Amino acid sequence: MDGKTQTITIRGDGEMKNYNLDNIAPWNDIEIQLLEIEEGELSIRDYVLFYLRGLWSITIPNSIKAIGTSAFEG
Repeated sequence: MDGKTQTITIRGDGEMKNYNLDNIAPWNDIEIQLLEIEEGELSIRDYVLFYLRGLWSITIPNSIKAIGTSAFEG
């Protein structure tokens, strides 16, 4: 994460980790403005972006083939 622009980049190759209401993503308590998902990720999993505050830009690569339950809720 870049503290100045509040940007988070998700890097990986394959499936992203699944989250739920009892196990939320570690960045969900941070006010993120820019989210970049790099090429190679295959899905945006359940609750991964649940209740992000201040988010105004998301970069989603062509490699994403599925978006999970409540991935962008809130």
